[in-house]
Amino acid sequence: MKTIWLRLISLAAALIILVPLSVLAAPAPGETISGTGTIEFQEIEGGFYGLIMDDGTKLLPVNLTDEFKINGTYVYIEATATQNQESIYMWGTLVQLDSIELVNQSCTSCSTYWWAYMIIAILLAMFIFFGIRRSLRGQEGKDVRKKKK
Repeated sequence: MKTIWLRLISLAAALIILVPLSVLAAPAPGETISGTGTIEFQEIEGGFYGLIMDDGTKLLPVNLTDEFKINGTYVYIEATATQNQESIYMWGTLVQLDSIELVNQSCTSCSTYWWAYMIIAILLAMFIFFGIRRSLRGQEGKDVRKKKK
């Protein structure tokens, strides 16, 4: 009996803490939102294009043009959370896009670590080269390949 009460109290405490936090995460109607995110096709209720911001916020643009309806497109947006509108999708916050621009993601994400990839490639090439060279020699360092006479 004591464990049931402890579980109920724990559940109530979790709900008291988590419910207000989930409400705080959603933008308020009329709030301006700006930042970068990825347009992704969601296969809910027939499918739609949603925007997942870099911080994980889900936005549902009501005026997304066909030009940007490409899965995986990385964009910068300025938007306003809509008021008095509802959606059948029940996914994310409805927003009215004020502006949207393509962002060249390849420059921002790949250029930071290009040198690390190059070092790994060079080390891998050296490992393969010296590994093959060592396997062609015997234990004493002598060449064990068959010599043509």
